[in-house]
Amino acid sequence: VVAAVVALPAARLLFVGAGQRAPTAPRSSPLQLRADGFSAETEAAVKKKPSQEYTMTKEQLERLHGESWEMVDTVLRGNKASTPEAIIRARYTALYYKDAKFLAATAKQDGGNKKEVYKQWSEILGLIPRDPMKVAEQLFFGGNDFDILRDVESYEIVDATDTEVEYKIKTKSGKVLHERDFLDADPKWGYVVAGVDFQKWE
Repeated sequence: VVAAVVALPAARLLFVGAGQRAPTAPRSSPLQLRADGFSAETEAAVKKKPSQEYTMTKEQLERLHGESWEMVDTVLRGNKASTPEAIIRARYTALYYKDAKFLAATAKQDGGNKKEVYKQWSEILGLIPRDPMKVAEQLFFGGNDFDILRDVESYEIVDATDTEVEYKIKTKSGKVLHERDFLDADPKWGYVVAGVDFQKWE
């Protein structure tokens, strides 16, 4: 998902997996998961109760991924993704629930400021205010449509191989992000997004 924007190797996975207690937070706010959680507010809240874990139910994952929910659940339980498709689906789940840290962590880091990459995702997802200079620049010169990814509606895998995944993300605005990503094997996550073959709005 928007691999060109993101690239951080970071925190270990925050979802625990399906089967126990689902988060009660509304979808418009980040999930409350493990102590190294999704947002600064969530992280602070969870650290007060380090033994408490939050999970996603099978039903929640089925709503996002249908019959493929189990491959996502495996990743969200802290295991390595067995295929590129599994990590891409997990990234969509993170996008849906506004997890900037996971999106940044599961894209390959080729230099750059790690905090800045996380900040970019946080701005895109509406977790923090946009930089006023970036807003002004977008007004005068036009800009990308990635802000509308904070309200996604559905997800479709178009094609998946052992090195690439092509997918479409439909947003509530009606626009669709059509993207094909390259993935590399990774010792921590199984796979991470390494680059973008193509990316366009439809």
